[in-house]
Amino acid sequence: MNRILFHIVFFSLFFFSWSNKIHAQKDLSKIDSLTRLINLAADDSNKVNLYFELARCYDYKREKENFDHNLTALDLAKKINYVNGVKKLYLQIVTLLFYRGAYDPAIAYYHDYEKYLSEHGLKEDLLRSYNMYGNLLSKQKKFKEAQRYYHLTRAYHVANSNFKELANVINNISISHLESGNYDSALVYANVALEMYKRTNGVSAMANANLGIAEILLKQKDYEGSEKRAKESFDIYNGINEYHGMCNCLFVLGEIYIETKAYDKAMEATKGSLKLAQQQLILVIERDCYFNMAKINNELGRYKEAYQDQRSYTILNDSIVQRNVEGKMMEMEVKYDISNKENELKAKDLELSAKSKQRNYLLAIIAGVLVLFIISFRAYDQKKKSNKVISEQKKLVEEREKEIIDSIRYAKRIQGALLAGDQLLTNNLKEHFVLYKPKDIVSGDFYWAHKIEDKFLLCTADCTGHGVPGAFMSLLNISFLNEITTEKKIVHPDEILNSVRQSIILTLNSEGNEESQDGMDCTLCCFDLKNKKLEYAAANNSFYIIRDGKLMINTADKMPVGKSPNDSTPFTKQRVDLQIGDLIYTFTDGYADQFGGPKGKKFKYKALEELLLANHHLPMFEQRKLLSQTMETWQGSLEQVDDILIIGIKV
Repeated sequence: MNRILFHIVFFSLFFFSWSNKIHAQKDLSKIDSLTRLINLAADDSNKVNLYFELARCYDYKREKENFDHNLTALDLAKKINYVNGVKKLYLQIVTLLFYRGAYDPAIAYYHDYEKYLSEHGLKEDLLRSYNMYGNLLSKQKKFKEAQRYYHLTRAYHVANSNFKELANVINNISISHLESGNYDSALVYANVALEMYKRTNGVSAMANANLGIAEILLKQKDYEGSEKRAKESFDIYNGINEYHGMCNCLFVLGEIYIETKAYDKAMEATKGSLKLAQQQLILVIERDCYFNMAKINNELGRYKEAYQDQRSYTILNDSIVQRNVEGKMMEMEVKYDISNKENELKAKDLELSAKSKQRNYLLAIIAGVLVLFIISFRAYDQKKKSNKVISEQKKLVEEREKEIIDSIRYAKRIQGALLAGDQLLTNNLKEHFVLYKPKDIVSGDFYWAHKIEDKFLLCTADCTGHGVPGAFMSLLNISFLNEITTEKKIVHPDEILNSVRQSIILTLNSEGNEESQDGMDCTLCCFDLKNKKLEYAAANNSFYIIRDGKLMINTADKMPVGKSPNDSTPFTKQRVDLQIGDLIYTFTDGYADQFGGPKGKKFKYKALEELLLANHHLPMFEQRKLLSQTMETWQGSLEQVDDILIIGIKV
């Protein structure tokens, strides 16, 4: 790291320390003011909001006070049926627990929040909340579950064109992939998030996504690219005085320099990160800085310093473990305190009731009847109004949901109309079947066909993504295939794929974005059934031919139809002489990649090959039925993970 960066960090720390004292004085004044207002306020929504603001004054540095005031406000908001207040407070409590690393109690409160939203028919709020739940699951290393909830909330934001929130969800999906070790997918999602932040002017978020890319590149050992991204993010954070982000950037730079054995630069960056972490009370980064400093000092032969750093790491790690335990206890402690207070109040009420009963027995009966009548009438009236509001809200949510589903189903009809029609396939193939099971309503997998004179083209394809994004890609690729074969009259499979690839790159990479990976894997066959000839070109997608009871694998080029390191290499045209009775199976990866069975593992290609070999003698419609039933049994209650497409053809 150069000296200019070091001086920037130094002066930023000095300014932060000075301004922190001023803000601390302001916070104390605001706390006193809010406390006085709370003592004078009635039990209404204003009091809830005052408690909410009071909790925010304590921030994350005095978590107990923050947590206590949030819980008090939540209890009051529920009591007066202040729905917006309850929603806001649940999110603040879950967020507080999340940032202190107390994930178990955070999930417990999230489930309470989820139940509250369901009971009040607030489905849109529930869908938005899945982003936070995905974060909690990721932190507990439940990555598969987290991805499920991320994609649910992502679909909601896509349908509502809420691109700012959509970018946040996509960035969280990237982080989840990074933490699970799936670096290629992490990089794809991080780049998408970064592009979306650029368009929504999310400066801080843009820096965060860029730093995420730096961390992914570090894992992929692209140290030069990682350093460049981390420094870019540091400059952005420094420009907006966001010290938490600067701290993360310096930590990543330290790790880059450790990997490249630039130990002096590594120590300088890590010390800068440590100072910021101590100022911001970011214990996890402070702990990890000490761990990296111990590693650096050990490499430099400074064993005494390495020992001290390792000792500091151990002390902080024990402290973090203790904080997690305290976080799990916090929820139970507060609930226990509230329960005790309620019991004390009940005991006092019973005591007063017993004394007054002796003196005012008759009056109590009359008053009781009157109070019960008033309460019953008001409860009935309130319930009637509440039911009306809930009914209207439920109706709006259901209408909105119906509009979204109807739109996607309409998109399905459009996509279905562009797929190869049954009549076209029947007229050109002797016997065949199509097993097509989209993961969602619409699909990223598609099958396309076209007749040119005595040649019949058939494409089995898997586009980037599934659901709505995958469907967009499938429509784009079908459009390119139609244009190339109908207007340009190109018939050779390799030339078609070369031309489609060029169109995809020109359309989706018009600004020279080298990191975009949109496109498709596919098998494109050109049948000359009259002369028993088959020409094909394949992109990352092999296919099978079964002849005389033996299965032959027809290999594919190891590159997609889209932007890739090999996009200047032409696709290979291959030829096969067909025989009567040959069985051809083209497919995408959804069937083999489906999880299921007694151990929840992938089905795999080997099992698919054995299944096809064992049943290739059956009529084609029975083979399709068997493949479908086998997958249903294998999948069981597990979620379908990808679109499924298999096409069988008998020559």
